[in-house]
Amino acid sequence: MLTTTKDSVHTLDVARKALNDSSYMVFDQALVTVMKYNRDEALKICALYENNSHRQIKLALANAYAVGGGDAQQPWFERTMGTMYGQNLYSFMWSYSNFLERCSSPIVENAIGGFERLHAQTASNGVKGMCGFVFMK
Repeated sequence: MLTTTKDSVHTLDVARKALNDSSYMVFDQALVTVMKYNRDEALKICALYENNSHRQIKLALANAYAVGGGDAQQPWFERTMGTMYGQNLYSFMWSYSNFLERCSSPIVENAIGGFERLHAQTASNGVKGMCGFVFMK
């Protein structure tokens, strides 16, 4: 509901409070909502969590960056991609591909090497398919 309302002041207030919720899914949606309504604030919040090792936090950052990130966050995606596995990697790559749509051509070209390495190294057909999907986008 947070991401669909038009009352940005109330929504942003609720989202800020929800960032402290114990549920990673709530944190994810709250962070995306803050990114939607106050990009600068959300980027600062994301920066605080960039070194967090929990996969759900990484996915929340990836989702938020896909909504409002830019060229400066691509190195984080590159570093973090190698720390994700299984379904989480697939979800991460989906967000990464959406994020790259927001980036400049040189940044996208830089990211291609990481996807090529992942494609060559993984045994997962799903991940290989996602790598191909990113190239088609």
